[in-house]
Amino acid sequence: MTDPVHPRIAGAVVLSDATASAQYIPSGAQEVEEQTKFRERMSAERHAAYRSGRGAAHHALEAWRPGETAAHTEVLRGPLGGPIALRSYGQDRGEIARVSIAHCPGWAAAAVSECGRPIGVDVEPRPSTSQAALIRALSARETEAATAANLAPADAALIVWTAREAAGKTLRTGLVVASGVLEVAEIGLIADDTYEVRYARLPAISGIAHLGDEVVLAAATPCRRSDRVNMIETDATSSMQRLWWVGISRRDVPWSNGAEPRLRERMKS
Repeated sequence: MTDPVHPRIAGAVVLSDATASAQYIPSGAQEVEEQTKFRERMSAERHAAYRSGRGAAHHALEAWRPGETAAHTEVLRGPLGGPIALRSYGQDRGEIARVSIAHCPGWAAAAVSECGRPIGVDVEPRPSTSQAALIRALSARETEAATAANLAPADAALIVWTAREAAGKTLRTGLVVASGVLEVAEIGLIADDTYEVRYARLPAISGIAHLGDEVVLAAATPCRRSDRVNMIETDATSSMQRLWWVGISRRDVPWSNGAEPRLRERMKS
């Protein structure tokens, strides 16, 4: 049951400068082998994006599981094509956390969480070179939700698109689902430049989207209708990397009512 005052901490989200996170050097044998193999198969641009996503994932893992340093974990491509985080030493080399990775020109993002509670993540540049097409892709219901939230069409399109992508990664289907499954039904402002997103046909998943100066960052995770997802940025933020905790709290309790101290305690631990 969700604590009536304090949020349950679901995971961590990192947004990194792509050039900086691409400098990450893997130490695990399997991850080194995978990066070498993909270097031969991918274009230089695509491989740089791949490396930046892995770097962001390791930064998120270090925040979420401080004892699992980069030397002790590997982020690999899983059987379904998505990333998985494995312990790289000892007898138990199983999955230690759920991982989601996204990248766009100049940026990489990653979310990590408990194995039983996935968090999908997506990031898009703001403004986007594809924003005209994204605006046209809005359904009538999504346009209505955006209007109710007083969003400009370009920002609404980016929030909807990233929220759809994040939900698809939570489901591990991506956007390859039946038409309308990822449709956004509600968008509501819950903090400065941060919006809650609810889906028309996914009542057990909730999204959160942050409108930044240069990017839109969205995350989605399983959540009861009576609860709310939010993110709080940590003091670990720098010009090259930003870190948020993802928390779930009761919808009828204001987020500011005791929620932030619990997350800030997690930051100090």
